Amino acid sequence: MSKTLRMSFTTAAGSTHSMTVKNPKAGLTAAEVTASMDLLIAKNIFLTTGGDLKAKKDAVVTDATVTDLYTPPDCLIKCWRSSTGKNIRKNIRRNIRHLFLEGWRRASVLSFFYL
Repeated sequence: MSKTLRMSFTTAAGSTHSMTVKNPKAGLTAAEVTASMDLLIAKNIFLTTGGDLKAKKDAVVTDATVTDLYTPPDCLIKCWRSSTGKNIRKNIRRNIRHLFLEGWRRASVLSFFYL
Protein backbone atom coordinates (compact mmCIF):
# COMPACT_ATOMS: atom_id res chain seq x y z
CA MET A 1 0.00 0.00 0.00
CA SER A 2 1.39 3.40 -0.91
CA LYS A 3 0.36 6.80 0.36
CA THR A 4 0.55 10.15 -1.38
CA LEU A 5 -0.08 13.65 -0.12
CA ARG A 6 -1.60 15.94 -2.75
CA MET A 7 -1.59 19.66 -2.01
CA SER A 8 -3.60 21.89 -4.32
CA PHE A 9 -3.19 25.64 -4.64
CA THR A 10 -4.96 28.44 -6.50
CA THR A 11 -2.60 30.37 -8.77
CA ALA A 12 -2.52 34.03 -9.80
CA ALA A 13 -4.31 33.14 -13.05
CA GLY A 14 -7.11 31.44 -11.12
CA SER A 15 -6.08 27.92 -12.14
CA THR A 16 -5.25 25.04 -9.82
CA HIS A 17 -1.73 23.74 -9.30
CA SER A 18 -1.17 20.48 -7.41
CA MET A 19 1.95 19.03 -5.81
CA THR A 20 2.28 15.43 -4.72
CA VAL A 21 4.55 13.94 -2.08
CA LYS A 22 5.03 10.18 -2.11
CA ASN A 23 5.05 8.33 1.22
CA PRO A 24 4.43 11.24 3.60
CA LYS A 25 5.39 10.63 7.21
CA ALA A 26 3.03 8.64 9.37
CA GLY A 27 0.81 10.66 11.68
CA LEU A 28 0.82 13.78 9.51
CA THR A 29 -1.65 16.33 10.90
CA ALA A 30 -3.78 18.92 9.16
CA ALA A 31 -1.96 21.67 11.07
CA GLU A 32 1.42 20.51 9.72
CA VAL A 33 0.12 20.36 6.16
CA THR A 34 -1.52 23.79 6.27
CA ALA A 35 1.61 25.31 7.83
CA SER A 36 3.71 23.78 5.04
CA MET A 37 1.32 25.07 2.39
CA ASP A 38 1.41 28.56 3.92
CA LEU A 39 5.22 28.43 3.85
CA LEU A 40 5.23 27.39 0.17
CA ILE A 41 2.94 30.31 -0.67
CA ALA A 42 4.98 32.79 1.40
CA LYS A 43 8.38 31.76 -0.01
CA ASN A 44 7.07 31.79 -3.62
CA ILE A 45 9.75 29.38 -4.85
CA PHE A 46 7.70 27.45 -7.44
CA LEU A 47 7.20 28.63 -11.00
CA THR A 48 3.87 27.42 -12.42
CA THR A 49 2.15 27.99 -15.74
CA GLY A 50 -0.62 29.79 -13.88
CA GLY A 51 1.70 32.21 -12.10
CA ASP A 52 2.46 32.48 -8.39
CA LEU A 53 0.72 30.33 -5.80
CA LYS A 54 -1.88 32.55 -4.12
CA ALA A 55 -4.05 30.41 -1.83
CA LYS A 56 -4.53 26.93 -0.42
CA LYS A 57 -7.25 24.98 -2.12
CA ASP A 58 -7.10 21.38 -0.89
CA ALA A 59 -4.86 18.80 0.78
CA VAL A 60 -5.55 15.08 0.59
CA VAL A 61 -3.68 11.96 1.73
CA THR A 62 -4.52 9.01 -0.51
CA ASP A 63 -3.94 5.34 0.31
CA ALA A 64 -3.58 3.19 -2.78
CA THR A 65 -3.18 -0.51 -3.20
CA VAL A 66 -1.20 -1.27 -6.34
CA THR A 67 -1.61 -4.62 -8.05
CA ASP A 68 1.07 -5.40 -10.62
CA LEU A 69 -0.60 -7.24 -13.48
CA TYR A 70 2.48 -7.75 -15.63
CA THR A 71 6.19 -7.83 -14.88
CA PRO A 72 8.67 -8.44 -17.69
CA PRO A 73 10.72 -11.61 -17.27
CA ASP A 74 13.87 -11.05 -15.25
CA CYS A 75 15.92 -12.74 -17.94
CA LEU A 76 15.24 -9.97 -20.44
CA ILE A 77 16.34 -7.28 -18.00
CA LYS A 78 19.35 -9.17 -16.64
CA CYS A 79 20.43 -10.50 -20.04
CA TRP A 80 20.29 -7.05 -21.56
CA ARG A 81 22.98 -5.91 -19.13
CA SER A 82 25.10 -9.09 -19.14
CA SER A 83 27.46 -10.63 -21.69
CA THR A 84 24.48 -12.57 -23.04
CA GLY A 85 22.77 -9.23 -23.40
CA LYS A 86 25.68 -8.05 -25.50
CA ASN A 87 24.89 -10.84 -27.95
CA ILE A 88 21.19 -9.97 -27.86
CA ARG A 89 21.97 -6.31 -28.58
CA LYS A 90 24.29 -7.35 -31.43
CA ASN A 91 21.53 -9.53 -32.90
CA ILE A 92 19.01 -6.69 -32.63
CA ARG A 93 21.40 -4.33 -34.42
CA ARG A 94 22.00 -6.97 -37.09
CA ASN A 95 18.25 -7.39 -37.53
CA ILE A 96 17.78 -3.66 -37.93
CA ARG A 97 20.52 -3.64 -40.55
CA HIS A 98 18.77 -6.50 -42.39
CA LEU A 99 15.54 -4.55 -42.20
CA PHE A 100 17.02 -1.68 -44.17
CA LEU A 101 19.32 -3.64 -46.45
CA GLU A 102 17.49 -6.87 -47.20
CA GLY A 103 13.85 -6.10 -46.65
CA TRP A 104 11.19 -6.23 -44.00
CA ARG A 105 10.27 -9.93 -44.23
CA ARG A 106 13.71 -11.33 -43.36
CA ALA A 107 14.28 -8.87 -40.50
CA SER A 108 10.93 -9.55 -38.88
CA VAL A 109 11.52 -13.33 -38.99
CA LEU A 110 14.97 -12.94 -37.42
CA SER A 111 13.67 -10.58 -34.76
CA PHE A 112 11.06 -13.14 -33.80
CA PHE A 113 13.73 -15.73 -33.02
CA TYR A 114 16.11 -13.45 -31.15
CA LEU A 115 13.63 -11.63 -28.90
